[in-house]
Amino acid sequence: MSDRCYMQVTCRRQDRHRFEALGFHPEFTDTPTDGPVVELIDAGADYGHANRLPTNVPFLASHDAGGNLGARRIACDGRRTAEVPATGEGFIIEWDATRTSPTTASLARIRRYFAVLKRAQRRLAAKPRPHQTRSDILGGNATGGTGAEHQPAPVDAEGRQRKVSA
Repeated sequence: MSDRCYMQVTCRRQDRHRFEALGFHPEFTDTPTDGPVVELIDAGADYGHANRLPTNVPFLASHDAGGNLGARRIACDGRRTAEVPATGEGFIIEWDATRTSPTTASLARIRRYFAVLKRAQRRLAAKPRPHQTRSDILGGNATGGTGAEHQPAPVDAEGRQRKVSA
């Protein structure tokens, strides 16, 4: 039996082959070929590749729910891996109805995930915020800049380039 789900992973370019061997591939044919990270998908990930993902390379991943498998976010910093139940809307928290509060174990899993996520993002040259898109990880545009470096030089009324004083 298998339980298939849509899964996305962001990893360093040099580790791409590790995920491609599992069945991941770029989502679009026009995916940029430069930059330090790549974003790959597997539209039919069997059990979200449970126990098959590498544990010695940094990556960020998430997968949708399958028939028997809940949605998850996964972070690996190359040494530790943490996964938490989560959907696109946020984390799924176990609730103690007697105490009317989240369970200690549920909150500990989320805290551990954020600790590993932070280290993984640093290793991926990322800004400290939740993943998913390459633009989010690199900050702004695909080259990692702010876009200001691509603004045209100012020109005067006759079309000549003006000097800009610093």
